[in-house]
Amino acid sequence: MPNMDGKQLVEYVRNELNNAFIPIIMVTSDDDAARLGEVKAAGVTAICDKPFEPEAIRQLLVRVFDAD
Repeated sequence: MPNMDGKQLVEYVRNELNNAFIPIIMVTSDDDAARLGEVKAAGVTAICDKPFEPEAIRQLLVRVFDAD
């Protein structure tokens, strides 16, 4: 993303738009545990590692939308 990273996007949706309800699924190749922890703390709903198989996304979506 040209103007913000994933963490900033999550913070914008959660804080600036005041939206705690919309699920946010991040797809990333980042393996920095501290960085991913910051993203989770910002309010991301789920994180999917790249590369991924379609089945992994399907299972993730089921888990996210069945959580309600």
